[in-house]
Amino acid sequence: MNQRRGLGRGLGALIPSGAPAPAPEAEVPAPTAGEPAPEVHRGDDLETVSGVRYAELGLDDVRPNPRQPRTVFDEDALAELVHSIREIGLLQPIVVRPVPDADAAPDGPHYELVAGERRWRASREAGLERIPAIVRETADDDLLRDALL
Repeated sequence: MNQRRGLGRGLGALIPSGAPAPAPEAEVPAPTAGEPAPEVHRGDDLETVSGVRYAELGLDDVRPNPRQPRTVFDEDALAELVHSIREIGLLQPIVVRPVPDADAAPDGPHYELVAGERRWRASREAGLERIPAIVRETADDDLLRDALL
């Protein structure tokens, strides 16, 4: 007598080999009398957040945070990050805030790092001219907390 062992369906049951099934359409409730029809989002848009935007910034337009809590940057880890950026690019944007100094030089940096100084330094060493960034209004009181997180 031959006994079967295991799940008995093979990997084909776990890893589908055909085309993926289309996503079901969202159910939209019918509007009641006097109400506008609800807006349907199919996941194509991104949610906007007040005071936050994405930008590709010149590296010279960003200055380091003078109150950066990290003072030592491991050279080996930085060299590894430089190599990674040269090979595949920078995958995670840095976070910056507009320079709060009212008397900042017009040709000087326009943004200050909130988070991502290692990525900013490695991008410079890798020879990039521009860097992806999240520009966010950040108060002085929140700068240290955000840099640590």
